[in-house]
Amino acid sequence: MNSLILQSAKLVGRAAVGSFGWQVGRDAHRNFLSILGYVAIVLIGIGGIILPIMAARKIVQWHPGSWGAYFVRVLVPWVLLGALGVVLIIPLAFVFEQVTRIGYPNPLKEMVAVATLLFAGAFTLTGTIWGLSERGERKRSYAILQANEAFLSEHGLREVDGSAVTHLDGNGRRLRLGAIFEQHLEVSPCALVTFDIAS
Repeated sequence: MNSLILQSAKLVGRAAVGSFGWQVGRDAHRNFLSILGYVAIVLIGIGGIILPIMAARKIVQWHPGSWGAYFVRVLVPWVLLGALGVVLIIPLAFVFEQVTRIGYPNPLKEMVAVATLLFAGAFTLTGTIWGLSERGERKRSYAILQANEAFLSEHGLREVDGSAVTHLDGNGRRLRLGAIFEQHLEVSPCALVTFDIAS
């Protein structure tokens, strides 16, 4: 009789522990999925905000080169990314409509469309203003780059990638850029020293 009670207690204890473990595992799985859902919502929201802003910014910035290069390298990719951002705004519009309850008598679909357009317009306008504010600086930077390249070419200098040797002159001599002043540059020749090892 005593062993029957002990066996029953062991079975009930194991079942309770197993049930508890099953419940903890199920709760952890549910929590993980809900956390994963929240992370997905946050990432979709961030994408819906950032993509239209960055697309508008990149499209209106000044870009050197031909229209063909601009079309292929800038316009097409950024228009597609901006459109993806507008699609990602739709969940934000649903949340906005539910939180504010604007236009309760209107059908939900129309309010989501209006909210999506408002969000997309606001984000695109922000990116456009940002990109236009950078145009002058980008043009000046490009003009400085062009002037530097013309100066180097006029004096027979070429840039090379290196820390010890930064430039080559017209005769192939290696030079190191020392200092840059407002009206002139200081370069110094790099000596090439070779040692013959006698065997």
